Amino acid sequence: MKFYQIFIRAFPLVRAALWALIPFGMVTLSANAQTCSTNSSAVSNLCITVSPNNPIPGSSVTVTANYCSTVNGGSGTEFDVLLNSNATTIQACPTSGQIFLVDAAGQNRNDLDPCAAAGQGPGCDIGWYDGLLNPGATCTNHSVTWVLAIPNNVAVGGVYNVIVAAGGYGSLRCGSAVLNSASIPVTIPLPPPNIFNISKAVEENGTSVNPGDLLLFKIDYTFVNTNNLIITDAVRSFR
Repeated sequence: MKFYQIFIRAFPLVRAALWALIPFGMVTLSANAQTCSTNSSAVSNLCITVSPNNPIPGSSVTVTANYCSTVNGGSGTEFDVLLNSNATTIQACPTSGQIFLVDAAGQNRNDLDPCAAAGQGPGCDIGWYDGLLNPGATCTNHSVTWVLAIPNNVAVGGVYNVIVAAGGYGSLRCGSAVLNSASIPVTIPLPPPNIFNISKAVEENGTSVNPGDLLLFKIDYTFVNTNNLIITDAVRSFR
């Protein structure tokens, strides 16, 4: 919310103008991104895609994980999907700028601490399970896709890493090493330029105005993502 006060001497047909310069952000659209991570763990290959790579708050993003696994216990391979504005791997919970979208509490989450969200104590298992067992020594290929809402509390104009972390049964913990992890950066674009909630008022001392008196004209407004803003208003005549 911006607030301006203008002192104008009482003469007829005075016109007031305000200029405010506000930074303006540009977002470039690009093709779907993919990244892969390979190691010698029980989830030895993990490739993820994210679309779109510039989701706005409240919109949906599609995250796909293609992976091979030899996990053969419990409920299968477990995953977390999260946003982090400062890191590319899971950090301690809670950590500023880290938001879990898929965790032990379910899917389409907005959790800072998955253990608390799932009603469990600190240090709990935070993963969501694929329910697939992989008997034998051969790494079995699988694919899972999540359609997830981008929380409204993300910072617009910022960059977040979409992180997919994979673990064996009961192995995912906040801040602990995972079996495999991959991340892709996405940009949260600024909203379209707009100005709204404009209101104006004049403060007078009494009910009569004489030439040379000072009047206070007040204009309140809210703006998002705009520059070269001009608010022009015709001030009424005082006679």
